[in-house]
Amino acid sequence: PEVVNAATVTGTSDAILHVLARDMHHLEQALERIRTSAAIDRTESIVVLSDLIDRSRPDGADRAGRGSGSAVGGGDHRRV
Repeated sequence: PEVVNAATVTGTSDAILHVLARDMHHLEQALERIRTSAAIDRTESIVVLSDLIDRSRPDGADRAGRGSGSAVGGGDHRRV
């Protein structure tokens, strides 16, 4: 699934979805499916260019296993 994490948040948004996509076209398709949901009134998209800190892996490597800073991902909303 494209949505790898979903969380409720405080502030102007009700939720943040972390979407992982192969490329921009795949991201666009995933976002369109999210936007057409009856429960969604408004979306804002933010694309993550690189991770500054990633403590999700205990060995400190990024998702691709190449060291810090080389992971590429997309998100509907993501805060660092």
